[in-house]
Amino acid sequence: KFISHNCNNVKYVLKTDDDVFVNMYTLQNHLIQLDAADFNHDMILCLVWWKMHALREGKWAIPRDMYSDDLYPPYCSGMAYLFTVDVAPKLYDASFFVKFFWVDDVYISGMLAKQANVNHTTMIKVYCGKNEMEDLFSRPMRELLAIPDDRAWNATPRADRDKATMLADRSAFGSRLDSLL
Repeated sequence: KFISHNCNNVKYVLKTDDDVFVNMYTLQNHLIQLDAADFNHDMILCLVWWKMHALREGKWAIPRDMYSDDLYPPYCSGMAYLFTVDVAPKLYDASFFVKFFWVDDVYISGMLAKQANVNHTTMIKVYCGKNEMEDLFSRPMRELLAIPDDRAWNATPRADRDKATMLADRSAFGSRLDSLL
């Protein structure tokens, strides 16, 4: 409801878990490409879970009387998903016709999306796995950003350091992550 009423000036809405790192440069480049190809409406972009079984045991167990089907509708991994802003009111409207389901990822990006007739688009190429993240963050940040030694760095005026860091982040770090994806 909030997005439907207060975010009409944006193109996309991104939902992430609090422990997810988002490389905004990679994401922005991906969205620019989609926008240029006119893929900018009626979309949910995510790592899609297709034909996932409703678990009947364990932490995520769902009793049959709560959800009788064996398979969930396609839904997004809760780690992160993005949708075009025009999808928000459709999901909100669908919520009046779909009974609440406590597994929020299945409910919002699966059940409500199905009711709203909104399709999923896989954006697996912008996800980074554990090994790639460990490689990126196992070395000092200065190596990733190509920052010079301390004496030269500290002698650089603050405004120039900020600009250099931003550019290094965008080129060295962003392109490094892009190459992994």
